[in-house]
Amino acid sequence: SGEQKISIQSFNPDFPAKSTLSREEINIWFYKRYEGRTRRSVLSAIDHWHSNIRKSDQCYYHEKIVLKLENLRSIGIIPVIVSGSSIELLKPFANELNITQVIATKLQTKQGKYTGKIVGYPCIKNIKRISVLSILKKENVSTVHCHAFGDHISDAPMLQTVGRANIIAGDHRLESLALQNEWNIINISSTS
Repeated sequence: SGEQKISIQSFNPDFPAKSTLSREEINIWFYKRYEGRTRRSVLSAIDHWHSNIRKSDQCYYHEKIVLKLENLRSIGIIPVIVSGSSIELLKPFANELNITQVIATKLQTKQGKYTGKIVGYPCIKNIKRISVLSILKKENVSTVHCHAFGDHISDAPMLQTVGRANIIAGDHRLESLALQNEWNIINISSTS
């Protein structure tokens, strides 16, 4: 298949030192590591991680993207996060950015513990597209008036669905697709 693979380094002794996996496979592998952990302990660890990010000098938000978000919000556009990450990981950022709707990968729990499984499919590729179409239908909004942002070629199905696609520069294949479709390209490393 022509699907892109991502090289990752292991941070788990059970995982090969170098492997090429799709984004879906990475998500499934990553969330298997949650198996047996209590929801409370995972949420506590996420809060601790997020707190450390906020205390560090690490710039987690790109000024151009936040400015674009605020400009869109000022004209009545309601932001929604659509991501392959889990809802648990995204919630602190959504709260900080005052975004109330998060569509993301759902993790299965039983009796207060994570099973290591995903509910349904990872929110990647076509699942993002389907999720966007679903929320637009629910909110009675045309795709023509929808803005979407993506930073990886796996975001292409979602970006092709909306009237106003924005890509964050960095993935050459996505940039090429953006040029072909005359999508907005945002270079977060430049000051212009």
